Amino acid sequence: MRKACFFIRPDSELLQNRIFFLETIGGRIKSDGYPFLELRKELAKLDIDLSTQDINPPEDSTFVFCLDQPQYFAGNVKKEGQIWCLLISEPPMYSPFGWKKEYHKPFDFVYSYDRRMFDGKKYFHYYFAIDTCYFAVPDLISESQFQSRNLCTMISSAIQPMPDKTNKGSLLFERYRAIKWFANNHPEDFRFYGASFEKNDYYFGFRGVGFLKRLLPATLFRNVAKYFQKKICTVYGGQLPALDKFKKMSEYKFYLCYENYSDINGMVSEKLFDCFYNSVVPVYWGAPNVSELIPENCFIDGTRFTSFNELYDFLNAITFSEYQTYLLNTRKFLQSEELYKFTVSNYARTILRPLNLM
Repeated sequence: MRKACFFIRPDSELLQNRIFFLETIGGRIKSDGYPFLELRKELAKLDIDLSTQDINPPEDSTFVFCLDQPQYFAGNVKKEGQIWCLLISEPPMYSPFGWKKEYHKPFDFVYSYDRRMFDGKKYFHYYFAIDTCYFAVPDLISESQFQSRNLCTMISSAIQPMPDKTNKGSLLFERYRAIKWFANNHPEDFRFYGASFEKNDYYFGFRGVGFLKRLLPATLFRNVAKYFQKKICTVYGGQLPALDKFKKMSEYKFYLCYENYSDINGMVSEKLFDCFYNSVVPVYWGAPNVSELIPENCFIDGTRFTSFNELYDFLNAITFSEYQTYLLNTRKFLQSEELYKFTVSNYARTILRPLNLM
């Protein structure tokens, strides 16, 4: 059996092939290893063992699949007969090296969801794989269910209380802005859920925070910060176990579905599909070309609103009949052939085809 190395970030929760186990990561984050598990299964059919680098080191492997970590290969030389592939998965703020072409040089093939990189020779395009095989097309909700639902929610542990000057396409601050607006204006209609409030420093997003942090002792500063952000506390619903997201989001009509980044084509992740499979209408902000990938009548385009007031009035005015139309459009999409491009099967085939392994 030939060996293939799956080179990932050196995280003990992912190494020893744990990335293929589909268990929650540290009990906090839902696993997103399902496309990699499918890739492993397809390679196994070809008598190729795909394992993480602590089991199949790169130097001992015929194939190397590097997930967002090209910096570890800078200056390295391939052995004769080896094939190196770079899989770009994370956005630049989480994996800056993956997007820098100088780090692509050692690789034979580079895969990205941004079709603008595609040349059909070295650079290939793939669609984000969604765990569609674990979900059924959802039922429509009744009018009484619609009326009983709260208005809007957001579930995310990645929120930034200050703008990211380094990564201007980041939407983490926009998530925070939305939370803050609802807290200040309509706290009765909104809740957000995520990781620990203090651990993520949700408090520390107000003018003068840097000056106060330097001026005050740590304990006093934290108390002052809490005072300034006390309204945000009123819309914080608490931490959620990794697999409780779906149950919670289905208690709401609308979901603020903000990707991590706003200016990368093709970056349509599981966030939209989490809404689709739970009969929740998403307010989307992310990939500029999202309507090329998913019918635009399945979601509300969050970029069309000039203010949160305008968005709030729009959401509040949607009738049950209009809401059902969104859900019907979603069901049609989930039952169409268009869904195939987002499947794990298509993902594995896309990665292996340039290697003449499919």
